[in-house]
Amino acid sequence: MLSESARPVREDERLAMLAALVDGDVSLACEFAVALLGEGLPFDDLVADVIAPVQAEVGRRWAVGDLSVADEHSASAVVEALLVRVGVVAEASDGPAV
Repeated sequence: MLSESARPVREDERLAMLAALVDGDVSLACEFAVALLGEGLPFDDLVADVIAPVQAEVGRRWAVGDLSVADEHSASAVVEALLVRVGVVAEASDGPAV
């Protein structure tokens, strides 16, 4: 889901987010997400092109035994906190309100 105004997300950016999630570092994940938003990445693209693929990778690593259940739960908790914190500073969507 890459919008016309968005810049492409680099793989190293996904890896940095993955490291923050696996480490359970909410602050680092938030700082990183806010920096991406500041570079022009729309919130929707942050979610679709960074967070979603990273969560899929966390799930894959859990499935093959590289991460424990606790690691997966920690990463999911970081994503939840990240979305709440970053959603507050993200620009308002021009889509319909729910």
